[in-house]
Formats: sequence, structure tokens, C-alpha cells
Amino acid sequence: MWVLGDLEAGIQNIDQAQRLMQHPQVTEDPQVLNALGIALLLTNRPRRAEDLFKQSIKLCDEIVAQSPSGYEAYYHKMIALAGLLVFDQAEILMERSLSLCRAKGVVASALEKLNLLARNPKSPEEIKLLISWLQEYS
Repeated sequence: MWVLGDLEAGIQNIDQAQRLMQHPQVTEDPQVLNALGIALLLTNRPRRAEDLFKQSIKLCDEIVAQSPSGYEAYYHKMIALAGLLVFDQAEILMERSLSLCRAKGVVASALEKLNLLARNPKSPEEIKLLISWLQEYS
């Protein structure tokens, strides 16, 4: 009997999580999308992570179209590209990001996310190069 109750509670938690994933504060914030994408990568769910990183990139492109000097969008897009293993473009975005803002807190936040991406056992060596380059600015 208690197993059925645990199952029902688990289903309710899944339903609630799915509703939260559709909330505008999640779907319209590249930082949140990247954080969720990283979490999904680290829990071995790369397909869903890929969707979130692509959604983040789309939002960042929209933000940049409205405000080309919005450094945060460049940093978030760089993280999403690194999550998708598109390191040549991520490096270009990192250069653009640094040209707009080199504040220690901003760089540290980007490093934190890249370090989390590097925890994925399937992360290639390029992520470490990106991290070491960005560390020069922290």
C-alpha cells in the first residue's frame, strides 16, 4: 500500500516539475535554461539538455538584436554553445563577452558554469582550454 502512495507522490512531483519547466521565468531566461541544461547533462540526459541550450541561444540572439552591448547575453550564449560542444563559436563569443565586460563577478560566474560542464565525463578537452583562457581574466 505504501508503494502506491510513493508512486502517486512521485507522479505528482513529475507533473509539478513539468509545469515549472513551462513557466515564463524558466523559458524566457537564458541563464536558467543553461543551468537546467548543465544539470541535465550531468544527470546523463543530453537530448533534453541540447534542447535547452538551443532555446537559450535563440533567446540570447533576440536579446543581442535588441541590445548589442548586452554583455550577459554573450556570456550566456557562450555557455550554451560550450554545452552543445561548439567550441569555435563559444571562443568567439567569449572574446566578444570580454570586450564588453571583464568584471570579476561576471567572469567568475561564467567560469563556474564552464567548470560544471567540464564535470561531464563526455566533455572534450576543448572545454578545459576555454576554462584556462577565461581564468586569465578572473
